[in-house]
Amino acid sequence: MTGKKIMEKEFKLKKRKITFEMRKTTLKEKLEFLLAMVIIAVIVYWLKK
Repeated sequence: MTGKKIMEKEFKLKKRKITFEMRKTTLKEKLEFLLAMVIIAVIVYWLKK
């Protein structure tokens, strides 16, 4: 339970950082960044399985 809350807090901070980074970038960079995030998320999910 505690671990999950810490993860959520970290995720929110990352999300905030990501949105800030996204505002600085162009649409093309945004799409590339999102694609990279999805790939990373899939790899992390796969490793945890």
